[in-house]
Amino acid sequence: MEQLIFNIPIHDKSNTGSIEKTPIRGRKSIRGANRTQIEFKCACLDDLIPKDHRARDVWDYVSELDLSCFHDHIRIPEGSKGPRTADPKILLAIWLFAILQGEVSARKINKLCTEHHAYIWLCGGISVNYHTLSDFRNIGGDRLQKLLQESIGVMWKSGIFNPEDVAQDGTRVKASAGTDTLRRDITLEKYLEEANLYLIKLEKEHKANPSASTLREKAARERAAKERKERLERARAELLDYKNHRIQSSKANHHKLSQEDLDDMRASITDPDCRKMKMSHGGFRPAFNVQFATSVDKKVILGVDVVQTMDQGTLCPMMSQVKDNLEAVGCPMPKTWLADSAYANKNDADKAEHEFSDVVLYSTPTSNGKTDAFTPRATDNTAMANLRKRMSTKEAQSKYKKRASTAEFANAMAKNRGMHEFLIRGLRKVKNMAMIYAIVHNMSMYFTYS
Repeated sequence: MEQLIFNIPIHDKSNTGSIEKTPIRGRKSIRGANRTQIEFKCACLDDLIPKDHRARDVWDYVSELDLSCFHDHIRIPEGSKGPRTADPKILLAIWLFAILQGEVSARKINKLCTEHHAYIWLCGGISVNYHTLSDFRNIGGDRLQKLLQESIGVMWKSGIFNPEDVAQDGTRVKASAGTDTLRRDITLEKYLEEANLYLIKLEKEHKANPSASTLREKAARERAAKERKERLERARAELLDYKNHRIQSSKANHHKLSQEDLDDMRASITDPDCRKMKMSHGGFRPAFNVQFATSVDKKVILGVDVVQTMDQGTLCPMMSQVKDNLEAVGCPMPKTWLADSAYANKNDADKAEHEFSDVVLYSTPTSNGKTDAFTPRATDNTAMANLRKRMSTKEAQSKYKKRASTAEFANAMAKNRGMHEFLIRGLRKVKNMAMIYAIVHNMSMYFTYS
């Protein structure tokens, strides 16, 4: 048998300076890897993660929510047992935990559900796929709105926060479309004509030689062509709505919009719902404007919206949504509303004062370079003049300082969790995703202060 010889130096005790080397023989004692050995292990799913793991907190949080709105939509056809549906509680817990960890892709989360112990524990032996996860997110709608109300109610009933002051702000998030997908109306018309001709060509080819391609190939080509045609039609319709909106806003702001400006407007053929917006880095790209209304106390998100425009005109719709959300959980309406200078215009101020007279708006007006921003002007209506006078006081300016630390905090936390770019397309799906981000934010605040 092969042996190893180790030479170990032995110091001379006679202080002569010489060293003698004595050979010592030994056997090889190394254990190698054996990955072909079959082993049987008895393990419980509950032992996969520690008792204080964050996934357990997420599950406990979801267990406190009322998910009856999701169960009501689960139906089995009459006379058929049908496949069993995954518990909505499991799907919601997976999404909340994933976004808390910064994972936003349904395919990536699906992979984690088979590899990561925390996700395996959340699944609880139920197999899920990325279609199930994405469908749960996409069909949320009003159900996610109710979950947002539930997340607010959990905080309110626990006595954690006081909704007396609310800050609103918008953040622009990249859409799942590139700048090279933006097209003018004349180009969209050309592409649409080409799509119609291609569909006619496919039909003629099939009639001339039905055996030229399989039914599956034919169906795939027709489906791709029809989807492209639908996107082009939506892009033209969205571009027309965008032009009408710009015309109306230019008239309201006494800004002349030339025909050249109208002809230069474009829509994306990949995601027609997005708009070309100026981003924080100074460049332009297709994006959405995500609006959050956050309580100053404990930073709880009370309202969520996604718009295709700038911040102007979003003040009263957000106030109305926050009122509905708070009334649903028995919470009083805020007394003060903090917003940046983009919301300080006479139309929004007038609507807010008439529709929500009990709520005091604090928003810093901008200067026109000729007069002071806090001095009422001849073109101001009563609400705008009152806003300028109010913001000139030290008390209002002191209260307004709370806006940035509240609204920007909610925006930053969402982007840290992956909301720097949407991986889905369509305004409805983007709204659902923004709603989930808000629920995750409220959940993290609950963990922090409970």
